[in-house]
Amino acid sequence: MTNRDTPPMAPAGRDIRMAGRELALAVLCHLESYAPDEHDAAATLVLDHPPRGEGEGEDNVAALTADARVRSFAETLVGLYREHRDEIDALVDATSRTWKLARMDRVDRNIVRIAATELVARPHTPRVAIVSEAVRMAARYGSERSAAFVNGLVEALARRAREPDPDPDPRPNPNPNPSPNPGSGTGPGPGADPGADPGSGSGSESESESGSGSDPDPEAAAG
Repeated sequence: MTNRDTPPMAPAGRDIRMAGRELALAVLCHLESYAPDEHDAAATLVLDHPPRGEGEGEDNVAALTADARVRSFAETLVGLYREHRDEIDALVDATSRTWKLARMDRVDRNIVRIAATELVARPHTPRVAIVSEAVRMAARYGSERSAAFVNGLVEALARRAREPDPDPDPRPNPNPNPSPNPGSGTGPGPGADPGADPGSGSGSESESESGSGSDPDPEAAAG
């Protein structure tokens, strides 16, 4: 992977949190050029005086900072990362066995940090949304291999840091003990052996997390 400068950012869109994550990514990439004791001043500088230019995309950070709601959410994410930095960086390094933070591409590294920050410090944000947003940003601002790498690593971080999201719409079964309907496949049909096992001959379906058929391996994605 290669080191990159701060990525060009998309203008503020319809979703405040999506835009806020993109602005937080720009800020965290910017802070890597400064010593830790300079981060407060450096963050304020890039938010108050964002880079501008005449080329395509060069005013995008300025467009993001112009929306107070986007800026507020980005500042929250950056502040939470800085508050939990040691815990978050240790979690990422413990989860990614080969590609440690120091060896990751700058964009990938800070996308993963944002995702880990939300997993650790924003417990009410659904993990599926965190993973989806990390992959979206990696596909847009990273290399051609970034999305696969980020997807595998953030999925692994989510399993380590969080319990699975609860069912958003748990509905009680109105008829918990239905009688078998002959011929429907739920019980023995006419002429079947009454002693036979109604479920014989069919395997049970295995459950998997939404969006993946097997546990993603950040090693494979990175390699």
